[in-house]
Amino acid sequence: MLTRTPRGFKVTTDEPIHYRNKAIVLMYHDFDNKEADITISPQKFCSHLEMLRDHHYHVVSMPDFIRFLAGEGKLPPNAVVITSDDGYESFYQYAYPILKKLGYTATVFPIVSRIGTSVNGTAYLTWEQMKEMKRNGFSFSSHSYNLHALAPDAEGVLVSPLAHPVWLKAENRMETEQEYENKVTADLTKAMQLLKDRLGETFPALCLPHGESSPSLLQLAARLGIRYIFTTEPGINHPGDTQIKRINAGMPYVTADVLLNMLKAYDVKPITD
Repeated sequence: MLTRTPRGFKVTTDEPIHYRNKAIVLMYHDFDNKEADITISPQKFCSHLEMLRDHHYHVVSMPDFIRFLAGEGKLPPNAVVITSDDGYESFYQYAYPILKKLGYTATVFPIVSRIGTSVNGTAYLTWEQMKEMKRNGFSFSSHSYNLHALAPDAEGVLVSPLAHPVWLKAENRMETEQEYENKVTADLTKAMQLLKDRLGETFPALCLPHGESSPSLLQLAARLGIRYIFTTEPGINHPGDTQIKRINAGMPYVTADVLLNMLKAYDVKPITD
């Protein structure tokens, strides 16, 4: 059993310990009964959560995770953080009820400009849906305001416009470094301000569109007070980390058994002579 104390968490049974003083972050995207690419069924998602429960993983909130990273709090053994990218309405429709039923929380990284819209037939979360989830302990942070779609560079290679300068077709030239900096600063500032104004969210995090980063982006994010960058690189996270690794659990081939084996890779290995 997991109980919360003023100084953190305490496990009060003889549960198996997979790891201590670390946290695994899971990444999801879309949810639908018809699975494809980055879309998994609600039933599969539910099986993931039940597996976490049955194998004594403890789902923790984003605020607790941020405090842990900052060295200001502790997490229980076997800590897991659940995240979902893009902000599809399917999260509210399918994932949210399952999480609530099991007593779990999660964090959504919406493309902020798409909140309350539908793009090519795909609906995104509304502010009212997000406010409801916020009242129930869910968190939200930026996946950019409107710099998620890939764009060509000078060679025609599609890149993240948040991480790199791109080709300005109308002017037949590349963005200058100053134009790039102005673009990124305006985008991230607007996303953070809207999330703060509408939801009261203030934790300093950015989820990288398509997992693409660059030294320039990291420097600009730091200037804006964004300390934690959520990547698509697999791994486990420790106190002091700022480049947050995540396990991609939201693919159709990732059954509960497959996910369990992925998590077991981070079990503490017994010391042998």
